[in-house]
Amino acid sequence: MDPVTLSVVFAVSCSSAFATWIGVRRRAKAQHRERDASSRAGTTEPTAARIPGDASSWARVGEVLTYLNEAYWLSGELLLLREGAPVVRMFLAPERGQDRWIGIPRDGRTVWVLREDRALGAIGWPGVEISTRDGSLRRSEHGSVALAVSGELSPGWEGVGRFAIFQSIENIALFVEGPARERLALLGRAIPKSLVEKVG
Repeated sequence: MDPVTLSVVFAVSCSSAFATWIGVRRRAKAQHRERDASSRAGTTEPTAARIPGDASSWARVGEVLTYLNEAYWLSGELLLLREGAPVVRMFLAPERGQDRWIGIPRDGRTVWVLREDRALGAIGWPGVEISTRDGSLRRSEHGSVALAVSGELSPGWEGVGRFAIFQSIENIALFVEGPARERLALLGRAIPKSLVEKVG
């Protein structure tokens, strides 16, 4: 390649790289300004609510969801992220005597109503199938996740963990393990999102 052509190719490559670098810097500055504005406003809105195209972002900490005669106050959130996208958003919904969890999966069509299950917790980390009093559930998804928390939830959950989701026609089981080996073993069912209403 002659020197003139080589110089032109080098100049074009440098200008392209510089334009890419400028674009990345502008996006980073915009995200920094957004974070600053959020912290000045004192918001506790979880990161997932700002992820474009996230169908599950309609629920937030502090809101109340109702289904039939039940009300669920969302006091804290445990967000499970894979490759920067939410797998499921888990909301703690305190209840006297036993905590409930509301799961908002990424499909945006269902809501999971779950409770801690001691029998499931006793089996340790599950394989590909689990047995419950309502029958068998098969594993539909599992792997490593980044865990983030907001609201009234222990910060000890933040970091890298793992999860496993088991499903039958209506029943759902979810296992989550945190970076310090904290573990949730939850069992419940999926209900159509259209039947769930938000109050505030």
